[in-house]
Amino acid sequence: MLVASLKPIRKWSVPLYGTYMLALVRALCEGEMRLMGTDRLHAIATGADPAVASAAACLCAELAAARWSNPEEARADFPKAVTRGSKLEIPLDDENRVVLLVNYRLATILVEFAGPVGAATAILRKTRKNA
Repeated sequence: MLVASLKPIRKWSVPLYGTYMLALVRALCEGEMRLMGTDRLHAIATGADPAVASAAACLCAELAAARWSNPEEARADFPKAVTRGSKLEIPLDDENRVVLLVNYRLATILVEFAGPVGAATAILRKTRKNA
């Protein structure tokens, strides 16, 4: 019986370093911003009352479609939002807030926090101390 040694075949359909592509030219991304940290919005949507859950789901959809190039465009989309440097604080209701870290030049949005107002205030306070 002859046993041949076979080398494992590498699957070329999956890139060695993952499936993400970094575009140096923003036009390659069709003008949409990259949204990260949506798990924080999903967590508040699944653990909250129905009104907050629907507000978080709508906000997630609106952020995914955002095309902001400066803070004024973000405030135009969310008039009740408060801007503090590169952070954008959006109220979901009287008790819950979402804190976003926005890089307009790189067209990225990070959902830094989603939850009760007190915890959001602590996040923003910590940011001011580190700045």
